[in-house]
Amino acid sequence: MEATEKQIKYAKAIAERLGLKLPEANDKVAYGSFISQHVEAYKSRPPTSKQVEFASRIAKALGINLPGESTRQALFLFIRDNKPRFLEKQSVGRHNARVADVARFDDDPEPIDDADYWSGYDMCGLDPYTGGFADND
Repeated sequence: MEATEKQIKYAKAIAERLGLKLPEANDKVAYGSFISQHVEAYKSRPPTSKQVEFASRIAKALGINLPGESTRQALFLFIRDNKPRFLEKQSVGRHNARVADVARFDDDPEPIDDADYWSGYDMCGLDPYTGGFADND
């Protein structure tokens, strides 16, 4: 029986990455054996710089350690498993920063209405873009 398209594609990727020749026989057994024999070496390739950078950001934000194994597969699994908590924490952090910004400029817990904000500048004669006095010429 001939090798499947999926087997051929995967075997080609392994062969390219590891500099190997594909099996001569185009059957499921030969391709299956080739994949089984070389899959661990293929998966143990080093992670990309972007994977390392993102995984490091996740680990720092969540206060956890990176996986002991530094392979592309290990970091892929680490990112997949921790990304939802990381994004949740980032979202909460941004929300808290916005709340802190409002609290810093206004003692009123309610958000400032834009019309009130701009009229305050008009009443004082301040230019809202520069913070200085507006020229009313």
